[in-house]
Amino acid sequence: ASWSALLSLCQKVWNSVLSECKPLMVSLGNIGEQLRAFQKVQIANTSLHTFPDLHQRLHFKLLQAVDIVLGKLTDKMCYLLCEMLSVSRCLMRSCYLQSLHLSLTCWEWLQDAERYYRQQFLSRKNVLQTLRADVLSLLETAPKRWAENPVKKSISGKPI
Repeated sequence: ASWSALLSLCQKVWNSVLSECKPLMVSLGNIGEQLRAFQKVQIANTSLHTFPDLHQRLHFKLLQAVDIVLGKLTDKMCYLLCEMLSVSRCLMRSCYLQSLHLSLTCWEWLQDAERYYRQQFLSRKNVLQTLRADVLSLLETAPKRWAENPVKKSISGKPI
């Protein structure tokens, strides 16, 4: 397979995984909002006060939901890492084949593609690494920060 076909396949997989991440990020934001609202609830002042440890149980369930969603996002990041590494391997193969008349334009495009995926991955990894269940503002803003990835949206001027 040619390097361009491989990169095209990597882009399709990359975009597919990113589309799977979006609802997970929205879920994290929603759970953050639920945790914030939960902090304001006074169960002792409701008819639910007779249930033993209800406040602790509900809080535990919300924190557990955060862990589950973060686990799923970690799995998705593994897929993104694999795609990023595929592009890097493609670049290394092209280095080897450069002596076989790979044009300078193609070489620059491959380097740009490798840099793009690396920066995209690291930017998204950074968003996930900043998330903590006890910092609700980070959970609530996670979907926006994920979507506003500061990395450029093109490879060699060609839109992704």
